[in-house]
Amino acid sequence: MFIADKKSCSIDNGPGVRYVLVLAEGGNEVSVNEIISDIKKYPWIDGITIQTEDIHIHTKDCIQFIEQLPKRLTVLLKIPLQDVESLDEKLLKAISSMSNIKILNENDF
Repeated sequence: MFIADKKSCSIDNGPGVRYVLVLAEGGNEVSVNEIISDIKKYPWIDGITIQTEDIHIHTKDCIQFIEQLPKRLTVLLKIPLQDVESLDEKLLKAISSMSNIKILNENDF
């Protein structure tokens, strides 16, 4: 995953205490396993917020990441409104199989 910014304990990006990932082309490349290991250092977080301006660049990594997350965590996927309508079928399938994920657009917070 290409990470432009990471916040391990945010209260500004969704309900509860959240681990926030801002994905961007040209960000620092970090493996999904490294991120999952880092998240496990914060057992008190309530969820994960993934924010990106272009979800299509990050689809494969997002699917792998979402599938490996502990099920107790809620996931907010914050993407531009135009991307919501054209989400990749595999990403939609991964999202729809989880009851703890919600897609937001930039107007939602």
